[in-house]
Amino acid sequence: MNQPVTLALSDLGKGKHGMVSAIDFELPVQQRLRHLGIQLGEQVTVIRSSVANSPLMVRINGAYLMMRRQDAQHIQVAIAS
Repeated sequence: MNQPVTLALSDLGKGKHGMVSAIDFELPVQQRLRHLGIQLGEQVTVIRSSVANSPLMVRINGAYLMMRRQDAQHIQVAIAS
């Protein structure tokens, strides 16, 4: 059986999805993200991803969120290989 591959949410391509496996932020930021629905074990899908430093649009728990790419670099997702 294949092991899941872990990568930063910012590296996940448009239309791809994964499960949040780690959030590398200070506790107050982690709590804010949790209130937005981004927490360990949740499925996240990249809806819109552009090049450079433009924000990502993700869907999590039925909600659509815009997220700065530099913030998405601190969220790890596991994907099936």
